Amino acid sequence: MEPGKGRSGKRYPSPERVLEISAMPDAVLRNLRITQSYHELAAAYGAVSGEMVSWPAFAVWASRQAGQTIRGEDLFAAIRLRFCRRGSLFRHPVEWVWRRLIRAGLLNPLTRLGRIVHKVQGPLDVVERTSAAVAEGNLKVFREIGAVFAEFIRECGEDEAFDEEKLKRVCGKLRAGDPPDGQGYLQNAIRRYYLAMFEADASARLRLMFHANAEIGFHEQLRLQDEIVAALDAPVTEVRETGQQILSVLAPGSRNWRGWARGSCARVLGVVAGGGVRFGRKEIRGLITECLMTMRLPDGAVLLLGRDVPGEYPDTLRELDDPELVAVLEKIGSVAQGREKSAADDWSDFRSRMRYIVHLFRVHAADVSFLKVPFGAREAEMIRAGVVPEGEI
Repeated sequence: MEPGKGRSGKRYPSPERVLEISAMPDAVLRNLRITQSYHELAAAYGAVSGEMVSWPAFAVWASRQAGQTIRGEDLFAAIRLRFCRRGSLFRHPVEWVWRRLIRAGLLNPLTRLGRIVHKVQGPLDVVERTSAAVAEGNLKVFREIGAVFAEFIRECGEDEAFDEEKLKRVCGKLRAGDPPDGQGYLQNAIRRYYLAMFEADASARLRLMFHANAEIGFHEQLRLQDEIVAALDAPVTEVRETGQQILSVLAPGSRNWRGWARGSCARVLGVVAGGGVRFGRKEIRGLITECLMTMRLPDGAVLLLGRDVPGEYPDTLRELDDPELVAVLEKIGSVAQGREKSAADDWSDFRSRMRYIVHLFRVHAADVSFLKVPFGAREAEMIRAGVVPEGEI
């Protein structure tokens, strides 16, 4: 299925292409295609809305960051900071070997190397579980919201005037109600994006965009809750697994015991150790949020999700009085007026995470740098050809 083109001539993925990309089995390559597709959707909409920054524009950079976790590069960065000081003779060889292993399928269960890593317990288990959870979340959002946005661009991207009947056909395909099962917030957001295309007043248009972005963010993050918790809990081993590990140290010969005896002892030891595991779960989540949960912006700046979002709101968004928007903000524990703490102390906590995201949307609502291409022309062609580019992506 060929990609579509709006009245601006910008190419973008059709809903059918979104589903084709979603069906790709290779999580690394699929993530790269998702990231590129988000950019194409954001650019196509930006071209007909006066370069407004829609939700897909933010999704580009979130998906690109997710790709680093999917490829295991977050772990490598942590290892490099700990063991390979700046200027170390080992830094570049270690980086080269790690990237080669990733390209060879170290974390991809579809490759021979990936199958070996998957079968053998070791220090890469945490990376593998985190990578899988993030990849599932990346796919889940694109398969739903990416397809909805592609349908909207295809049906309404050519319009020169607001067409209520056409909008009803697009939104009528979505389920009524609140997330995670309903798609009512997506319906509302699409209507606002459509209205923004024909809004002559720049301030009103920016408020419509922020409102729509917040609604999609609310829907998206509720849908992603399970995957985010799974990604952050990956370092915390299951009770039985913990018990088996302890048992193997205390009684090396236990591998020869009868299954019921070995399993019972492992469970008892796991429950005892589980108290410590549960006690440390929140601390581990907070540590991961602080040290590994980052987002690189288009200008190269790196946000730490455990710190406040830097920057100020655009003047148009300093005071919000739309009752529907205020109601959305209240649902997540945010406020319509004034600047508040936005740091996400625990990224697995929905309200904390959503408050951070809304601040990000609000601060960067008019930041057209989010419409930049995420990859160079050569890298983009390689990705479309089904090849993972070398070097940093």
